[in-house]
This record gives sequence, structure tokens and C-alpha cells, in this order.
Amino acid sequence: MDSAPRQFSVTYYVGIMLAQGGILKILDDQLLFVPRNIEKAMGASDVEIPFDAIKMVEVSGAITESLIVRTLEKPHRFVGSDLQTIAQVIN
Repeated sequence: MDSAPRQFSVTYYVGIMLAQGGILKILDDQLLFVPRNIEKAMGASDVEIPFDAIKMVEVSGAITESLIVRTLEKPHRFVGSDLQTIAQVIN
């Protein structure tokens, strides 16, 4: 992968009822979700997902597609555009 990070505007679902908007960056060794400043002001923090912790990546859903990145600890769910592209880059 090239050294320049790829960035995508997504919504990250922290829980069933809590979502944060921000940027998902694909770095050389990890995924990095950076919440918008308004979410950071309300206590949100960056989410790092190292590639070696990822067990599965899938895009699911018919009306609203979701990108699911599964690790041993938990599944991380993202909604946005270019989800198939993100999944291909991760894989």
C-alpha cells in the first residue's frame, strides 16, 4: 500500500443508539477513525484498529450498507459512501 493515507467520510456506530461522524483513514498498519470536532468536544476519541487485529471485513445491508470490521474484541460498524472500496483496500 502507498504511504499516503486514504480518507473516507463515514459514521462510526459506537453502540446501538450512539453514532459519531468523522473520517476513516487507512494507514499502512491500521485503520484510524477520527471523530469530528463537535463529537470530540462531547468526549469522543479516536479509534485505532490495527490490521493484525482484524479477523473479517464485510459489507452488508440492502437499503443502508454497513462496513463491519470484526476484531476479537468487538465488531466495528461504519456507514457511508465507498464502503466496497474501503473493504477492498483493507483486504
